[in-house]
Amino acid sequence: YLSIKPKLVAKWDVEEDGKIWVFHLREDVKFHNGKLFTAKDVEFSLLNLLKKDSIKKADMSIIKGAKEYTDGKSKEVTGIKVLSPNTLRIELTQPFQPFIGMFTAPNFEIIPDNFAGQSEADFFQHPIGTGPFKFDMIDPEKTIRLIANDDYFLGAPKLKSIIFQKANIKEATEGFNKGYYHDLEWYLDIDPKTITRSYTMLKTPSAAIYFIAFNMKHKPLDNVHVRKAINLSIDKQKLLAECFPDRTLANGFIPPSIGGYYPDIPKVEYDLKQAQSEIKLAKLSKEELSHQLVILRPDNHPCGDRFGKFIEDSVKKIGMNIKVQQIQLGKLYDDYYWSRKFDMFNMYFTADHPEAWVLLNQFRSTHPDNFTGIKSAQIDALLDQASVTYDRHERFKLYQQIQLVLQRDVPVIPLFYNLYTSIYQSNVRGLIRYPLTIYALPMRTIYFDEKDTVNFTN
Repeated sequence: YLSIKPKLVAKWDVEEDGKIWVFHLREDVKFHNGKLFTAKDVEFSLLNLLKKDSIKKADMSIIKGAKEYTDGKSKEVTGIKVLSPNTLRIELTQPFQPFIGMFTAPNFEIIPDNFAGQSEADFFQHPIGTGPFKFDMIDPEKTIRLIANDDYFLGAPKLKSIIFQKANIKEATEGFNKGYYHDLEWYLDIDPKTITRSYTMLKTPSAAIYFIAFNMKHKPLDNVHVRKAINLSIDKQKLLAECFPDRTLANGFIPPSIGGYYPDIPKVEYDLKQAQSEIKLAKLSKEELSHQLVILRPDNHPCGDRFGKFIEDSVKKIGMNIKVQQIQLGKLYDDYYWSRKFDMFNMYFTADHPEAWVLLNQFRSTHPDNFTGIKSAQIDALLDQASVTYDRHERFKLYQQIQLVLQRDVPVIPLFYNLYTSIYQSNVRGLIRYPLTIYALPMRTIYFDEKDTVNFTN
C-alpha cells in the first residue's frame, strides 16, 4: 500500500491518540515569488479551505472550531495555532487517525498568506506555489505554460519549461506523429495503431474505481432487490473484454493500491437467473417495471455507444427499461450530480488519499457528498470505529467490512479498476506515475535528449 512521506514538513508529532497534530516545517522552502514558506502560510491555506464555498470544508470540519468559522460565527479556528514561524499545531474535535492523509490531496494546496498581497481572483489567475515549476501563462481554451523554478528546495528540474496542451484525439495523434507533442496522457482513448512514430507506453495501476451509482432516493432504485437484479444482469467480464480489455475487474469499491483494498472479497458473478428472481422479489408494478430509468455517462469516456448498448441490452433480459445517456462532464455535475437529479450515473472516482477512508466516507449517512443517499447505521459505526483506530492494519480490516456492506446493499456497482496510460516519445526519460490522483506526475524528474520543451496533452 501507499505510505505518506514528509515533503514541505520535516516531521510531524501526534498527541492524544490522534487528536493533536504538530507539524514542523522545513526551513529552506520558498514560494515562487521568493518569500519563505512559514506556518502562517499553512494556517491561511487551511482557513481558505474552510470557507463556506469550499468543496473541502466537510473534510476539514473535524478541526476544532472549523464549523463555527465556516458558518461565520467565528473569525478564527480555535484548533489551528501557529506556535513559531515553522511550527503549526492542529487540534481536532476527536482523535482521527486518517487525518494526515487529507494533506496529500491536490485540493489541499498550500498558498502564500493573504494571497501574497493580491486579491483572491488575481492570485488564481497567476497562482504561486512552492513546486519545481512555476506558472507562466494560460490560454483558457488551449494552453498552460510552466517554467522551471531554479530555486526549488529539492533541486532545479531538468526541463526549462512544460506546456500542457488541450487537444481532441485527432489533434493529439497528429501532433504526436509530427513530434510536436511528447506525451499523450492517460484518459485519451487513443489507438496505439494510429501512432506512426517510435514511442514508449507506460501503464500504471491507478487509485480509480469505475462504477455505476444508484440514486437510492428514486423509485424503484430504493428497492435493494432492483439494485441487486441490475448488478447480476450485467456480465462484467464480457463488458471488459469488449470495451476495456486492459482493465482489471473490480469486485470491491477500493482499488488495489489503496490501504483497505479487499483482495478476498466474494465475487458477484453474472447470474441472469438470480437477477430475474431478484426482480420478482422486488414486486414491481407494470408501470414501475416499464418506467425508463437513465444512466448518465460522460461523453468523453471510452467505448461510448457500445457501452450504452451493452448495459441497455443486459437489463432488458430482466424486463427493465434503462437508457444510457452520454453528457458533457461539467453538465453532468452542474445539472444533475450536485442536485441529485439523476437516477444513475457511470463514471470513475479517484482516491486522493492513500487510505480507503476518502472513498468510503462518502457513504456515511450524514456526509454532504453522500451521492447515493444510502443510510446505513452499520457503515456509520464502522467509519466511526476506523477514525479512532490507531493501528492502520486494523483500520484496513474495518474498511473491508464496509465493502461487504456495500456489496450487500448495492448502492454502487463496481466495474473495474482504472489504469493510467501514457504514450510518450521514445527520447523522453524519467517519466513515472504514482497511483494517487491524476495529478501525481513528478515532473521534476523528466528529461530528454533534445534541448526543447516537453508538451503534455490532456
